[in-house]
Amino acid sequence: MTKDAVQTYSLRVTQANQSELTVITLEIFLDYVNDAVNCYEMGSVNDYALYIGKARSILTEIMAALNFENAVSFNLIKIYEYVYGTLVKLEKHADMELLLRIKGMMETLLEAFNKVAASDKSPGVMENAQQIYAGLTYGKGYLNETCRGGGGSWRA
Repeated sequence: MTKDAVQTYSLRVTQANQSELTVITLEIFLDYVNDAVNCYEMGSVNDYALYIGKARSILTEIMAALNFENAVSFNLIKIYEYVYGTLVKLEKHADMELLLRIKGMMETLLEAFNKVAASDKSPGVMENAQQIYAGLTYGKGYLNETCRGGGGSWRA
């Protein structure tokens, strides 16, 4: 994952509600899986295992965040446990077909969570986070970001 991607995810987290946090976490998981696929294709076995391990760590966070007051969580935990067990196997023995299968499963879940997040109008989970607006200005191609609430702006 690039530094720009980390920055983008960090910014999104500051503005996200619970549903959006789930979407972001799933996207990070899939980024690590994609990184593992790329490493496999380039023949970089050590980096492949590293990214599978990172995906596994993110999946652990996803599982820990489940709210078992919702019945769907009991179904999700079964899927996540299967994916986790598969990642453990894949970390030791690469199998691209199996990796792509679990990637597809998680992409399907991401689509479902995107629909939930689109209808969730609850406030962001981070209190006291500043709203950030970014856009190209009339300057010579520089980006001007402005924080609302607390003031200030800067050029990037």
